[in-house]
Amino acid sequence: MNYESPIVTVDVPLFTLLDRRLHVALGVREKAPEMGKACVTGGYIHTDEDVDDQAAALRILREKVDFVPRYAEQGFTEANRNRDERGWSVSIVWLALADAESLVDLVARRGMKLYDIQDGGANLPEQMAFDHRLLVLKAAERLRSKAAYSTIVAHMLPREFSMSELQGAYEAVRLKPCNAANFRTKILKEQVLAETDMLRSGGRPATGYTLKEPIAYFDRELY
Repeated sequence: MNYESPIVTVDVPLFTLLDRRLHVALGVREKAPEMGKACVTGGYIHTDEDVDDQAAALRILREKVDFVPRYAEQGFTEANRNRDERGWSVSIVWLALADAESLVDLVARRGMKLYDIQDGGANLPEQMAFDHRLLVLKAAERLRSKAAYSTIVAHMLPREFSMSELQGAYEAVRLKPCNAANFRTKILKEQVLAETDMLRSGGRPATGYTLKEPIAYFDRELY
């Protein structure tokens, strides 16, 4: 019995924080089907050159939008016969994070647009290609979940950040406030940050922080 091979793509939502609100960068699909609709950056796996889905994700970002994210990780897989009119389709979704300055620059260079998704996707385009609205919302939920027990949100800040900026990032992604003193005590207790001297606009050095490792995990929820 012959079976048709499924369509296999890697799709990579690009996230950042602007004014302490979660945003995603979307492009516009340039060919049929779904031409002209907002879309996540994605593409086919190249079996002759991609050793795995991570290699495919980074290649797609490089080739499609000339961008290297601060951090990327596999999020989930969406697969069914209805998501693409061309046939049975599999999307391996990778989450990519960057600081706001880098993503604003990318948007300006590549004709993309940043969309505020802090309010459950209410500000996303009404018309999006395929099931990309679902992919964005599921990726955002994955990010919110992982923020509870890791340092992932710091990749949407400058490489050196203040404690208040880090707290604001967690609050924005997790959609819940926390006490500043308690947050500082808990995050420092985890020993995942290295201190730096940051220069503020007035020229006075202030205590800043960077991540010791690209990603660190906590034994329990941070707050």
